[in-house]
Amino acid sequence: MDRTEFGNLLDRIGQMIEKSTPMEAEYWRGYYQGIKFFYRGGMITVRDHYHLRKIAAMAHGDPYHAAYLRGYRDGCDGKEPLDTPQAHDIPSERDKAAG
Repeated sequence: MDRTEFGNLLDRIGQMIEKSTPMEAEYWRGYYQGIKFFYRGGMITVRDHYHLRKIAAMAHGDPYHAAYLRGYRDGCDGKEPLDTPQAHDIPSERDKAAG
C-alpha cells in the first residue's frame, strides 16, 4: 500500500465513523489507530503494542471499549476493511438494552 492508498483508506475510515452507530464508530476509531500502526511498521513501543493487544483480547463489560479494542486489533493485523466486522457483527445499542 502506497501513501496515496493509505490516505484514501484513512478517508474511508473517517466516513465510516461519521455514518456508523456509536458502537460501530468506536470499532472504526480503534481500526484507524491500528491500521496507522500497521502501515508505519510500529510507531509505539513494543511493550505498549503488546499491552494494547493483551487488553484487546480480554473480555470487558463496556461494549464500546471492547469494540474500540477489537478495531485496534484488526487494524494492527492489517486486515482489509472488508474483512473486518461490519454493522451486522457488532450488536446494536437496542439489542444490548433489550438483552
